[in-house]
Amino acid sequence: MNLLNAFIILSNSLLIATLAALTLAPAAQAMDLPATLTCTFTSECIAEEICNETDFAISLAVRGVAAQSGLAKVEVTATSDADTLTLAGPWDGSALSAHGPGAFPTSHTLTTALPGSAIYTTHIGTDLPITYTGECR
Repeated sequence: MNLLNAFIILSNSLLIATLAALTLAPAAQAMDLPATLTCTFTSECIAEEICNETDFAISLAVRGVAAQSGLAKVEVTATSDADTLTLAGPWDGSALSAHGPGAFPTSHTLTTALPGSAIYTTHIGTDLPITYTGECR
């Protein structure tokens, strides 16, 4: 098995475990908008490498922009030591899935149950996915 296949299997396992935790976790109490959160990530997985411990944090400013099928459509300003990004996606008061571009060809996705488990992934082109796992509070 080459390193890329091992990374893909590990990434899929991390995603399945996090989704299971989100599904089995007790329902989080709804949060009102606008909201300010801090996400801290303790694991970093880089393509074709083994996952390592990390100490990476993102501050989120979440504000509603529209109603969408019972969900709020939100805009999220995500600020870290490296960058400030604008992401968008649905929010139901206790879960968020926000996506957005970075400097081309980079894209970003943040999924979290609030407060609780979080996955943040950045794709730099097609060759370098980086996935962080942690929590947002």
